[in-house]
Amino acid sequence: MRLTTVSGGERWGIGAMAVDAAAIGPAGMEHVDDWIDVDRAHTHKRFDEAVLVRRTRRLSAHEMSFELRKPVGAQGELSMAVSEWTRQVVIACAHHHFAVPLGWAFVMRRLTVQIEGRGAQDGRVPDADIAVSRVVERSGALRSLDARVTFRVDGRIVARGFGDLQVLPPAVYTRMRRHAPISSGLEPAPPGSAALSIVAKGSGIWQIRFDPHDPFYFDHPLDHIPGMLLVSALRSVALRESRLAADDLRSFDGVFCRFAELTEPLDVHVTEHAVRFDEDAFEMEIRNLREQTVATATIHARSRGPRESVTAVRERAGA
Repeated sequence: MRLTTVSGGERWGIGAMAVDAAAIGPAGMEHVDDWIDVDRAHTHKRFDEAVLVRRTRRLSAHEMSFELRKPVGAQGELSMAVSEWTRQVVIACAHHHFAVPLGWAFVMRRLTVQIEGRGAQDGRVPDADIAVSRVVERSGALRSLDARVTFRVDGRIVARGFGDLQVLPPAVYTRMRRHAPISSGLEPAPPGSAALSIVAKGSGIWQIRFDPHDPFYFDHPLDHIPGMLLVSALRSVALRESRLAADDLRSFDGVFCRFAELTEPLDVHVTEHAVRFDEDAFEMEIRNLREQTVATATIHARSRGPRESVTAVRERAGA
């Protein structure tokens, strides 16, 4: 997979030029204090209820603030909410503060989330401040940036996020993905199927199953499995392997290597699961049918004391 909202690809090489963040902001926006509304299209979402960013303002040439909305349903669990907040904040930043036109393809090559302390225990929605670096432009247009996002409630840091974003012109993305099927043309999952499920295949191997018409993950037609679905699958595997609760998840660090094709089966491989007294640590890899690595992830969870992982129990039983 590439964690894309519209698309993905490889890092630009020849002809790319690194510039200071101050040099690429749109004219007249060197310092703007006024809040402006974030358009729904600038989060790459079709429906209003899926938009988690309300307003933004520029603090300096390379720093911006965002007001957020609370997710609904299962996506409201803190580590998952921070993942989606980070994704939408970085995308909206590129559109609003770096003047990337709609229709260009966005690729999140890396996404990290870190819950600080006890997080936002009262369920309050944090504000987000973003600092950009490693800005790359080509022919005056943004092509990539790194973004560090800090989430605060009443000035207290409750979480941090990071996104490595790449931007591709429409013609480039079309050439890359012109033969890929579209999710809206696929058969829906059988009635009663979950939007996402993981099925045990063996020791530390879980198959990803999904509904290509689910309105959260596929709120608009896509030519690949969306990154947030894979993030959710990796988190689900960690919880199933460790028998912990979603609120126990403390950090996620995912690197996305290639597109996850809609019609190619994917498995999550747990390559390492260390069970300690106060922490569970996972190393995971998503592979396609050709045994190519689609994504890798490191996940840490707050442990509830020494115990065996599901994989260890399965291996001991000879399953």
